[in-house]
Amino acid sequence: MPTYPPLQACDILGTANPDLTGRLIRFFERAPQQPKPQVSHVGLIAASMPLIFAPVIEALATVRNRVMWDAYVKSKTPVRIWRPKTLTEGQKTRILAKANSYVGRKYGWIKIGAHAVDWLLSKLFSRDVYAARRVAGLDRYPICSWVVAQAYAAAGLYFGVEPGAAQPDDIDAYCASHPDKYELVWDLAPLI
Repeated sequence: MPTYPPLQACDILGTANPDLTGRLIRFFERAPQQPKPQVSHVGLIAASMPLIFAPVIEALATVRNRVMWDAYVKSKTPVRIWRPKTLTEGQKTRILAKANSYVGRKYGWIKIGAHAVDWLLSKLFSRDVYAARRVAGLDRYPICSWVVAQAYAAAGLYFGVEPGAAQPDDIDAYCASHPDKYELVWDLAPLI
């Protein structure tokens, strides 16, 4: 059995779901002149504990807590985990409070359509566009990247874009390009 790293509250989970939905998300989140996205889903680790027991807050059909072992260990889904290096206890408390405030809410399917519209506009104007996502920015119906970006924004932290514009790859790419702020704990491999 592999040795899994212990996880900490507020670690960021990224996955590259191999199914059609994951591949479509990675296709549509790519803006002009950007490299191919590597992740299609993000979540937030909700407590510090061994990986097999760690709860992750994710927006699926609803926003919910799942145990990493049940959700990802022994699946074929590649997982990446980023650890923020400089969070204070106060920031962690605000991040987790905001993320937990979404638990139980229904998934924001319309936001997926808004991402696709912005992708089309980005292709038309040859630059990243944040228009349809701004209009569809209903906090009541979150998507995965909304939960993570809004939770971090509650602590005054951002991923290089407005929280409502954040896509899974924006969060992943920001963490990768800021090694002074984020440490790679597990690199895009299945937890088997």
